[in-house]
Amino acid sequence: HPHNAAPLALLSEHVEKAMASVHYPAFMDPKEIESIMFTEEQIDKKVRELAAEISAAYKDIEQPLIVICTLKGAAPFFADLARRLEVDSVWEFMSFSSYGTGTTSSGAVQLVLD
Repeated sequence: HPHNAAPLALLSEHVEKAMASVHYPAFMDPKEIESIMFTEEQIDKKVRELAAEISAAYKDIEQPLIVICTLKGAAPFFADLARRLEVDSVWEFMSFSSYGTGTTSSGAVQLVLD
């Protein structure tokens, strides 16, 4: 429809600008990315909100809060969140696997690292 062309052009321009500001790892081809679900600013805002909520919930604890990261994919998010906590905390890391040495899941989850 001709009357939809202008809004689609504006949307396309917005998406192109957003994607141009993203820093891609060297192994990733930006042309393979269809869209960006959340901007860096949106993620940062939500991380700050979560950290504030956690900090408020645990502000009166007598011992450091134990925060646990499941490796490896959660590490960047975990680090951003844990650094913004306003309570004393101890960081712990765990890794789980259901793949073993294969490439398909066995269905049985094993604790690999604690």
